[in-house]
Amino acid sequence: MKKITFLCFLFIFSAGFAQTDVIENFDGTAPTLAPDNGECTAIGMNITTAQAVSAPNSLEIIAQAAGNPWQGAQIIPQGISGMELTTNKNMTIDVFSNSAAGILAKVTDGTGPDGTSAANHTGGGWETLSFNFADMADGTTVADGVYPTIRIYPLWGTAGGYAGQGSTPCVSNAPITIYVDNIMGTLATGATCSDGVQNQGETGVDCGGPCAACPPPSAAPVPTAPDGDTFSIYDGNLPGDNTSYSMNWPFAYDFGTPVTELDVDPGSDVNGAWRFNFGSGGYGQGEG
Repeated sequence: MKKITFLCFLFIFSAGFAQTDVIENFDGTAPTLAPDNGECTAIGMNITTAQAVSAPNSLEIIAQAAGNPWQGAQIIPQGISGMELTTNKNMTIDVFSNSAAGILAKVTDGTGPDGTSAANHTGGGWETLSFNFADMADGTTVADGVYPTIRIYPLWGTAGGYAGQGSTPCVSNAPITIYVDNIMGTLATGATCSDGVQNQGETGVDCGGPCAACPPPSAAPVPTAPDGDTFSIYDGNLPGDNTSYSMNWPFAYDFGTPVTELDVDPGSDVNGAWRFNFGSGGYGQGEG
């Protein structure tokens, strides 16, 4: 029983620890900000020192009275590879408000479908709100990917509208001002020279481009099987090639451009190979 309890504790601890990366706290390089409100009065956004949790800055979001119920703020953090919402779909956001409000968070522009999650604020000042992007709060699908953009809607549920959806006419909303700080989640890991994937301009897996040069190709091993038991599809005539194996392949016809022979070893060793020009149809043989 003690072992089971200990394992359960480790699981709970690791699940909580997975969402502690700082996505944005408005104290370093300023994020890219833009209103997300359709055709109506623009929402107000300011990085300010008026309210902050544990550091100088937070983001002030002012919802206008004569605006769409889905008016919101688009936030693109800088200096990160994005928000990872594949395994861990939870994020937390510190929100200050003096009025009770429904807050919708939405992740967009990512490698997976847009995802949404909603949380309620009691109006008691600073509160840490939890968002699970498997909620599908406004009819979107479950978030599953890496996302560069998060959008905050302070009027979720107002006037029966869905935040960020449809084309609801501009209505008269009760204006509200909230402050956002400490957006926490799981940071995406950027491409590296040891991730086992050919990316970021590499010419091979984890080599070439921004990584160390790829090693030169090595010569194929010389076969040791008896000639009577072996047919070599390539047994060239370059110096150093093995020439003791049969190259006589009986065929009734051939087609395409004959191959050319070259040494692909960049050094003094020999690595003979055939080169096929598939741009002109390649080369083939058949038995009829």
